[in-house]
Amino acid sequence: MTATHAEVLRVLPPELVEGAAIDGRCLRGAIESRRWELELVQAPALRIGLLHLEVTELVIRLWDHSDDERARFLERLEQCTRRGGG
Repeated sequence: MTATHAEVLRVLPPELVEGAAIDGRCLRGAIESRRWELELVQAPALRIGLLHLEVTELVIRLWDHSDDERARFLERLEQCTRRGGG
């Protein structure tokens, strides 16, 4: 994602952030018995001419999610982090 760690944290779904344990770059939580972890990794900045964009890679780990639950989790995350461009 072309975003800083702070920008990523700001757009995450509220239901994830509210119950999460935040440890530096990692957020950990659970929804019932299904555990999840999001790790924010600083990647090399994207440079296009004079434009300099911070890049954050988001590593997603899910435990005990069915295929449908995993798809819903990822879809919700994608909806909240989607950014428009022009």
